[in-house]
Amino acid sequence: GMKYNSDNYKESAILSIINELLIVGIKILVYEPNLNVSIDNVIIEKNFELFTKQSDLIVANRWDRGLEAYKDKVYTRGIWIRD
Repeated sequence: GMKYNSDNYKESAILSIINELLIVGIKILVYEPNLNVSIDNVIIEKNFELFTKQSDLIVANRWDRGLEAYKDKVYTRGIWIRD
């Protein structure tokens, strides 16, 4: 996956996952305020509030306090959930 504040997306394993999801017709919306490139058939959202309103499921590589209000639609395998 991609690391926080990383711009090395081209070699990221997540692109393979995104492609598989697109093949089966799933709409992909990515929140990334620092990404200044486009990915075919993927919406890049720079506004977190708009991102959360448009998302049915939020997949996060780690828990963040900013996700608390949306915890019912967050999936993460991060084991370090702290307050």
